[in-house]
Amino acid sequence: MQATKRITATFLAFVLTVVLLPTTAHAAGFAVTFGVEYGINGHGTLSVTVDGSGITTGDTVEEGKDIVFTASPDPGYRVKEWRLDGSPVSGNTSNSYTLQNLSAAALVTVHFEQIPTHAVTFSVTGGNGGLTATVDSGSISSPASVQEGKDTVFTASPNTGYRVKEWTLNGSPVSGNTYNSYTLQNLSAAATVTVEFEAIPQAPSVNPTSLTIPAGESRNFTVHLGQGADEATSATVTSNDTSIAIVSPSSVTTSGSAITVTGVSQGNTTISLVWSGGSKDGQSDTVNVRVTDSTPQTI
Repeated sequence: MQATKRITATFLAFVLTVVLLPTTAHAAGFAVTFGVEYGINGHGTLSVTVDGSGITTGDTVEEGKDIVFTASPDPGYRVKEWRLDGSPVSGNTSNSYTLQNLSAAALVTVHFEQIPTHAVTFSVTGGNGGLTATVDSGSISSPASVQEGKDTVFTASPNTGYRVKEWTLNGSPVSGNTYNSYTLQNLSAAATVTVEFEAIPQAPSVNPTSLTIPAGESRNFTVHLGQGADEATSATVTSNDTSIAIVSPSSVTTSGSAITVTGVSQGNTTISLVWSGGSKDGQSDTVNVRVTDSTPQTI
């Protein structure tokens, strides 16, 4: 009888281990499109940054980011309107707009407009001084076309003996300003500015108040009627000594005049001036006169 044989087979088991590495999740992003309305003829440019770095139109921006848009108008132009996805951004006509916390694709545009201008006219009423004006430190002449929103600085130059009496804007007094400068701020319409000067008040006076005249000679003293509210209308000149001759004139009715007196004989006397009008109406001033026949001596 044939013997039975047993065959044993050994199998090697292979274990395959699969290691799954963690993957990085990418944040969602959205396309941001921007530009100037009317393109290259839009009278300005638009730049955009995210986290301080510039982007170009159509770039994808990470969700939640803030996007800063900066407009640069051409000279003579300004921002008229910002639009987000076709709708106006209410209340913003500045050169900057920030789209905060991006949550969807966005289209931002800016529209520029020409800055309106207005006529500015200025002059002196009644003379006695001059008037100049500047915008952005540059001189302008009347009438001038000035951009809306600009400040116009007016500088008055009164003649000697005068001061600013009043500024007016479009015919109405500028309250509380009698200085040599007036600034018309934030121009919004045509404007007419005037300045008027007045004499600085000066009381009537006589100079000198003492005269020494050698016998038979003549000397002058000067009478001033003053200026402004204190100004007299006239002065009458008299002498209480017949030895003193008032040659010319015996009265003054101009802004001032030289009085000539002649010493007839030796001695002291007084010449009186009586004022009419002004702050010294009815009052008098005197000139002391000494007539000598030798070396003059001041009294």
